Amino acid sequence: MGEVNGGMEQMIGASSLRDVLGECLCEAGRSEPNLVVLDADLSRSTKTAAFAAEFPERFIDVGIAEQNLIGVAAGLALGGKIPVAATFSVFYSRCLDQVRQSIAYTGLNVKLVGTHSGVSNGKDGATHHALFDLACFRALPGIAIINPGDPLELRQLFPQILNYRGPCYLRVTREALPPQAGPEAVLGKGRVLKEGSDAVICATGMMVSRSIQAAGDLDILGISTGVISFHTLRPFDEDLLITHLRSRRAVVTAEDHNSAGGLGCLVSELVGRTKPVPVVRVSSGDALGDTGTADEIYQALGLTSEAIVDAVLRALKIR
Repeated sequence: MGEVNGGMEQMIGASSLRDVLGECLCEAGRSEPNLVVLDADLSRSTKTAAFAAEFPERFIDVGIAEQNLIGVAAGLALGGKIPVAATFSVFYSRCLDQVRQSIAYTGLNVKLVGTHSGVSNGKDGATHHALFDLACFRALPGIAIINPGDPLELRQLFPQILNYRGPCYLRVTREALPPQAGPEAVLGKGRVLKEGSDAVICATGMMVSRSIQAAGDLDILGISTGVISFHTLRPFDEDLLITHLRSRRAVVTAEDHNSAGGLGCLVSELVGRTKPVPVVRVSSGDALGDTGTADEIYQALGLTSEAIVDAVLRALKIR
């Protein structure tokens, strides 16, 4: 693995995905005159401020008014623009009606970006943690859902998201994540980061790097475990997972999201109608978050490499 990137992962260190997002927006703005960026009074945090400084005529801050954010973005799309609307992931729960009626129902070419996903907003507390956004967007038909696991994935996927004709939800974490060696990220395709013959870990978002760590620890225990980064939850790469299920004894899913409606549910649904094998899910369970640093909350919720190791061991004992 890593042949396609040719060591690019070594050139890009651990980076906050919101910082990478700001860079991607500016790079895209220089070649795409129809790109318009919208924000809801969080541009310094979402990093859309860099785009605003370089392209002030193509930046709109609607204020703390997420419903208006969606309505203005829909109008711009009808006018032939490519609107990218950004706010914290948790605040999309305020405007789901507008997303349904104006974006999902119409299929408009709007790119919705949710930053500070999961509990990565740490000390802002549970009111600012997004542990159910994937479930909300999975329940809305027709919206592509992308949850990159490292800065390389985000850099490679962002141009594809802009070229995708239709609505997308891009989920971005706050904290720095290390780049992972592997094939180039392609929208709608899973990314096999490590092969393994006993079990496979399906990971998304910030849990990808922790899954790689867990697979390495399992290797030491003599358990060969593969890791697939599913950066795209819709359209989901069913063929890749089915291929890996044919000779593996168990599946573990890992996500910084509630147990309901995210990657774990998606994989369980697929396994149930294809090749039944044990599925153990690592998630935040049924929590709304807590107050503390992001690392403290990840530990409290069991979103760790140690929890993934334990899940693989439990899954292999089920059969």
